[in-house]
Amino acid sequence: MKNISKKITVVVSTCDSYSVLWDHFSKCFDKYWETECDVIFVSETKSHPLYKTITPGNLPWGERNRMAIMDLKTEYIFWILEDYFLSRPIKEEDIIRYIKDFEKLEMERLQIGPKGPNKHIESYLNQSINQRPKFQYEKTLSSEKYSVCLQPSIWRKDYILNILDKQYTPWEFELIGSLKNNSDKIYYDKSVKNHLFFNAVRKKHVRNLSWAIAKIDQVLEKVFYDKLPFKYSKGLSS
Repeated sequence: MKNISKKITVVVSTCDSYSVLWDHFSKCFDKYWETECDVIFVSETKSHPLYKTITPGNLPWGERNRMAIMDLKTEYIFWILEDYFLSRPIKEEDIIRYIKDFEKLEMERLQIGPKGPNKHIESYLNQSINQRPKFQYEKTLSSEKYSVCLQPSIWRKDYILNILDKQYTPWEFELIGSLKNNSDKIYYDKSVKNHLFFNAVRKKHVRNLSWAIAKIDQVLEKVFYDKLPFKYSKGLSS
């Protein structure tokens, strides 16, 4: 496939308060993303020092991303959040194959990895796992709870614009978007057994099941990141 940059754009959805993650995200992304194409951050008022950044101001997450995606020239988007730190190579030849299959099957979203949350976050440490895809696709039913999901995926631009309300937060996009979703063209590559990313943060109100760890969390939060809008996941070093 010639000129893949005319086919796909990487969109990194973020916000000003999560800009503390950009350096770590970018190091992982630059290491593991091998496709030559445009990479665009969508924030509020802060700009990434290295990447083109869309900064429409303090607007809702959905509105900011709609504005950015509407202006893209490519038909396909690799959409990722700033707290998903890539942990394994995503080769250009694999993206080319994904796009060819995407077009052949008339997909609207293709998730590169297993369905469900990244429960085994330590898997990113095991680099011996063979993560080269075998391109084995299975449909995600529109009736499933998270048929709309922000885990790293290739999306059809028009499909995003059809389901992304400008008032949505990321969580509303997944929850309400899934309820409204009626597409039968959502797929995932079941041959990729482990997630290709480390989820670097978790929402502040989520507590560990262990009482002891929760107490430690309280101390760490007060000392190190009380003013941040998230908590770092265990295993993320600065």
